[in-house]
Amino acid sequence: MTANGEPTLTTAEKIDLEARPKPEKTRRMRHVSPLALLVLGVGWASAQPVPERTYGPIIVDTKYGQLVFSNVTLWQSGVVPKGALLPWFSASIQNLTGTSWHVTEFDVVFRCPGSQEDARYRIIVPTIELGANSLVFKETSPQVVRMVPCDPQTIALSMVGGWSDREREDRDRLNREQLDAAMEAERQAREQAARDEAEAERKSVAAQRAAEQKARAKRNAEEKAEREYLARFPILNSGASTIFVGSDRKCSEQFVQALSMEGLEKRKRLAELVSYGCGFIEDSNVHAMRLQAEGSYCQVRLVNGKHLNEMGWVPCSWVK
Repeated sequence: MTANGEPTLTTAEKIDLEARPKPEKTRRMRHVSPLALLVLGVGWASAQPVPERTYGPIIVDTKYGQLVFSNVTLWQSGVVPKGALLPWFSASIQNLTGTSWHVTEFDVVFRCPGSQEDARYRIIVPTIELGANSLVFKETSPQVVRMVPCDPQTIALSMVGGWSDREREDRDRLNREQLDAAMEAERQAREQAARDEAEAERKSVAAQRAAEQKARAKRNAEEKAEREYLARFPILNSGASTIFVGSDRKCSEQFVQALSMEGLEKRKRLAELVSYGCGFIEDSNVHAMRLQAEGSYCQVRLVNGKHLNEMGWVPCSWVK
């Protein structure tokens, strides 16, 4: 027995034991994700120092002026695993644009020595205030991109997103101008509509007045022509407000005889002459054309009045 309590082997037993084939050691591996393998591979790789170079000044042109980046660093300070690039951008930013910027995105573009392609990553600066003092900006956490850290000769920055107070003011001013222009156009349209309506009303009134004047002139001309026409003919006047025009000479004589009667007999006789169709009643001073005369009675044709163009007999003394 040994001091540890194990049995003591003879020399022959030790030789026999060493001559036996040794069983192959087996290894059990559980499933590992590609990301975990990448992390493991990165961890297993040898580490290398991160370049400490700074860049600047780098000028980024905007439509309102320039943003000047100085003391620009691309990488996280310290040591990072080989094969993993940990960009951790920092810079001093001087705002010469005359306006503040918000949620501004920049593309950082560079080419590592010996590479044929540009490398890039993007940063977002929450706010770049307006002012002469420089803003010291540093990303809050590094970005993880597969690339070996390098020390490029130059880097370039370009603005790819974000907005400024000036843009918002310009947009608000444009909106106000557009609103003011729309309101002004609406006001002008209302005024033009009112002017058009007033002009249409004026033309309508003028047309109506002209029509009335024309109608009045026509009426006056017609009345004048009628007066001139009637003036060529005598009037019929019995001395009363009306006259009786007999359908023949005898009816006219009977009417004259009835005029000499008195009272009820006179009214009855006159009514009978009219109701029997022996003549008709017309207003005095009606104009008539004398057609013929038989003794003291004349045949006439009325040229105006209620019985225009009707013929009858009246005493010639009524024709004046």
